[in-house]
Amino acid sequence: MEIWIDTPISLPVRGAERKRIIYPDISLVRACGRSRELIGIVEAKIDLGFLSPEWADDLRRTVERLKEAGDAAAGDEGLSVSRKLRAACVVLSARNHGDKAPRLKEELSEVFILLSKDCPHPNAHVKGGVLTSAEYIKQARGDRANKKEWAGLRKFIRSVVK
Repeated sequence: MEIWIDTPISLPVRGAERKRIIYPDISLVRACGRSRELIGIVEAKIDLGFLSPEWADDLRRTVERLKEAGDAAAGDEGLSVSRKLRAACVVLSARNHGDKAPRLKEELSEVFILLSKDCPHPNAHVKGGVLTSAEYIKQARGDRANKKEWAGLRKFIRSVVK
């Protein structure tokens, strides 16, 4: 099992000369000898503030295109695409525009919001100098409101890599 971070993946586009390049935040790749198979994509968001209304549709279409293509590439390395390829969206904080969460969860089957709206937002509290990173992490660990979301994320990852 390999975890790729922001690795560009190119896929052929029917009727087009150029390939389409995508940049999944996290790619879950099954490695067997020299062959690689893309089995999962995880898109990570700090919050839902700048998420466009089309974002979920775009992600779903990308996953379908990858499945249809069956093959892709990461640099010079060939990459097969699992017919069971799954995608998830992990949102760190519900604090900024958490009102978008219900719609996103309707549009995508795998959405996990890890910190509740009651937990401080990392941009305001860490970048703003209110808390150090260590203090923020300690406070975030105490946020038990979204325990079910963390469990769902664990279940998703386990089911993809099995």
